[in-house]
Amino acid sequence: MPVFFISSHSITNQNVLIEGPLFVHLTKSLRFREGDELIVCDDVRHRHYVKIQSVAKTLLKGQILKTEQGPNPSTARIILGQAMLKGDHMNWAIQKATELGVSTIIPLITERVIVRPRSDRFQSLQERYARIALDAAQQSERWDVPEVLPPTSFHDFLEDNCQSPIKGILVEREKLPGIGSLPLDKELNGVVVVMVGPEGGWTPEEQREAQQRAFTPISMGTSILRGETAPLTALSIIQFRLGNLDWPSAQS
Repeated sequence: MPVFFISSHSITNQNVLIEGPLFVHLTKSLRFREGDELIVCDDVRHRHYVKIQSVAKTLLKGQILKTEQGPNPSTARIILGQAMLKGDHMNWAIQKATELGVSTIIPLITERVIVRPRSDRFQSLQERYARIALDAAQQSERWDVPEVLPPTSFHDFLEDNCQSPIKGILVEREKLPGIGSLPLDKELNGVVVVMVGPEGGWTPEEQREAQQRAFTPISMGTSILRGETAPLTALSIIQFRLGNLDWPSAQS
């Protein structure tokens, strides 16, 4: 069952009050009614099992039946810099990155991106991508929602993240070490930054600039992966090495 995200301020004395866009989604799209049960997660990693008591014109009221405390968040945070992709490919990449537990998603405008939005569309794109991430977080039953930032330039992304100790840029058609060359393990406490390029790849100038900022060039093997496949593959490997694909109690 999807988990819907609410503010902890919506909870008082074991009662949950839901209004606004989530109220509309629950009552109009999903047709929740009095007596139905749903699961909500708040901003302090509590998951509440709720029975709906009443549905008014603009307000849903529910009673909390049970509350679970979420597991501690991973000590490693993953920032994905994803070059903007055409059509639904970008939506798919954001959805899958969310399911794979990234902390932050930053759309990148690079030299070879096909989609090059005007600056006056940055906010609407951010809101659209944030909704996709929210839906994916709810469907995958995450305990939090990743932050989605506005589209940013390749140069600004490097500037903003050059101080991160572990950072890699995926490069195709070059004989390079793979993600195994990054110092990742279950004890990592810090930020991992990974950059994924557009359909046309990085320019030589972009690769040089990234390496000047100490971004490690990483190969994904001899196959050329699609723009939306590369982040899925890279994030899966990173999360495995960080121990985040184990059930929490099974971690050593």
